[in-house]
Amino acid sequence: MKELVLRKLEKPVDRGGEDDIQWLCRSFGIWGGPGKNRTTTDIFQLVLERSSKGSGLTTLEITERMGLSRVSAIKHLTKLMDAGLVVRDKTEYRLRSLNLKRTVREITKDLIRTLKDMDSVIDDIDAEMGFTISNRRPASVVPGDVNEDIR
Repeated sequence: MKELVLRKLEKPVDRGGEDDIQWLCRSFGIWGGPGKNRTTTDIFQLVLERSSKGSGLTTLEITERMGLSRVSAIKHLTKLMDAGLVVRDKTEYRLRSLNLKRTVREITKDLIRTLKDMDSVIDDIDAEMGFTISNRRPASVVPGDVNEDIR
């Protein structure tokens, strides 16, 4: 995961299929909405479908199915990889984990690790700014119950 954009959006009213996938992609900041280019979302749906069958997709398969240039397909795949949803495995692109639930849990763990890495720098900034220990840091940056939920 290189860059994580999270948007808190209301869950779709009409649940199922394409609406749920669009909601997920919008939540991850990789789909702008109606009237916007939804190519990244369409590629993600292709990757999901193929990953559910235990395999991945090559760039050539994506370009042929989507009618894209190789450069364009790679640009969209890079967005999905940067978000932590998709990985490249030799010549194929597939979902990061065995299923979408595990993929999102792995992204959650990445986020928690990143916040913990930031913790010592935050301590230094607080000290430089004159914050006292008592008003600076309760227990940790990441609540314990979040860690318990993702194990």
